[in-house]
Amino acid sequence: IEEAAFSDCESLSDIIIPQSVKYIGTFAFDGCTSLKTIFIPQNVDSIGLAPFYNCTSLTAINVDEANTHYRSIDGVLFDKEVKVLLSCAGGKIGRYSIPESVEEIEERAFSYCHKLTSISIPKNLTTFGEWSLEFCTSLTSLYNYATTPQFLLGSVFNGDDLDKCTLYVPKQS
Repeated sequence: IEEAAFSDCESLSDIIIPQSVKYIGTFAFDGCTSLKTIFIPQNVDSIGLAPFYNCTSLTAINVDEANTHYRSIDGVLFDKEVKVLLSCAGGKIGRYSIPESVEEIEERAFSYCHKLTSISIPKNLTTFGEWSLEFCTSLTSLYNYATTPQFLLGSVFNGDDLDKCTLYVPKQS
């Protein structure tokens, strides 16, 4: 699936990607605001940046358990080892705790997660990708358990109301 192949297909609500697909391009489903679920098959071995950017109704990104490159936990897309968080479903609601094993948040991974109110960041996280938390307009708290600040690959926030968001860090930080 090429870059921006389904961009702004606002009436697309569900998709099961065929087994023959090996690549999902950058911004492949950008602006598919009615997309609710997606299933990534076993043979997909490469996914570009922010494939589900601005998919604000997306509640689950599901991955075939036999896929050797990617996996899904609670509807969130990771690399197979769960070291890189690639994409959070834009329709995810409430609080979200990033798994302890995650070391990196990919560029635009949480973009347009309008319904997230709180994110817990594990102590092992070292890197935030650029714009990784943009347009998280309901975010009121970030719990960062790292004692050393993470590396920021450019600006992390954009379009967020940071006046209503509190950052919590360990006392020894």
